Amino acid sequence: MVRCDSGDSAIAPPESPGVAPASGPFVRVLGSVQDGGLPHAAYDCARCNAARHDPARKRWIASLAIRLPDSDQIYLVDATPDIREQLHAVGELRGESGGFDRTPLEGVFLTHAHIGHYLGLAFFGFEAVHTRDLPVYCMPRMAELLRRNAPWEQLVTLGNVRLEPGGDTTRAVTERGFGTVRENHDFRILIRIFGAFLGIPGYATQ
Repeated sequence: MVRCDSGDSAIAPPESPGVAPASGPFVRVLGSVQDGGLPHAAYDCARCNAARHDPARKRWIASLAIRLPDSDQIYLVDATPDIREQLHAVGELRGESGGFDRTPLEGVFLTHAHIGHYLGLAFFGFEAVHTRDLPVYCMPRMAELLRRNAPWEQLVTLGNVRLEPGGDTTRAVTERGFGTVRENHDFRILIRIFGAFLGIPGYATQ
């Protein structure tokens, strides 16, 4: 994941389709920067200012789309504040044009509770996409946060999303700067989950 003050001074353009579709399950990078975005909120630096003046230098917050071509199913990894543009990119994967799509995804995986990873869920609510029974795969404490707090609880109450909490795939980590213990997916476990979910040989039994 990229921060606005890290890496090479040349900022690549936003994630773009422009790649021939794969024949099997594949992942498309929908975003690659930290939760604050690029340009970063309330931050004045050369990279951010360049991105403010040149749309080609903007980058979306980290997210992935997992596509299963055989069934034309698409799953989102994390719902970011850039979800409007990212859902449009998902539609391009399917070659959709025109109309209103209230079922743009088959499900959403939430990795953890930092703002860049779940704020975008609000756009699945009544005021925007207004999905119906969209599966949201997350850890148990994350599910409780969504179920008990506005505006997320409305998504559950109105049936826009269906929470699917996991059981034994978490690890407790102490977040630097927060002083709290939160749930987080272990990256190696995520690989196993997605590999088994997508039916990739070698992962189903790990």
